Amino acid sequence: MPVNAASIALQIVAAGPKPGGPAFVQLASAVGVGVTAWVAAGGVRVAGVSAGSLGVGTVTGKYVVVPSPLPVAAVVAASGIVGVTAPAVAAAVGIGIGTSMNTDAAYVGVCGGVGLGSDQVVAVYADVATLAASLSAAMAGSGIVGPTMPAVAAALAGGIAALVSTGTGTGAVSPQSVGPAPAVAASTSRLV
Repeated sequence: MPVNAASIALQIVAAGPKPGGPAFVQLASAVGVGVTAWVAAGGVRVAGVSAGSLGVGTVTGKYVVVPSPLPVAAVVAASGIVGVTAPAVAAAVGIGIGTSMNTDAAYVGVCGGVGLGSDQVVAVYADVATLAASLSAAMAGSGIVGPTMPAVAAALAGGIAALVSTGTGTGAVSPQSVGPAPAVAASTSRLV
């Protein structure tokens, strides 16, 4: 199942300050849309090791992220984003995205040396610049505007990318072609 904007927004709201209010729900929805667009555009790359039978295979698997407030909250604070609710909002974003990804995030890719077997991956690339642009566009599309919004989007992007980079995945290699010998090879994939 691919990363889902509605699920991300729901989990952010669930982890957020109470009462969150309409502006918080609006921000959570924008973050969900921005993260989903970023993942769909290939903003996160994962690489791993496949083991099994020699050949060429298609890699599919489940990607998990520890739902932690620390990466997002740390980057938001280091970026100078201040305010009474800033730490709580940053924490909710980290917990919400992690929780949602544990339900929905998957990865797909290829392995040129293993045609049938298992796969283990880690994140090797999370593009902060494209995530910041995606969050800015989603915020503007949701009516969240103002002179500080680009800084908020950039800070959230840095924290979200750091959070997503801590994830790991486990999956399987399905055969495109299979040989008779055992093999171990590198796989390259992306989140979906």
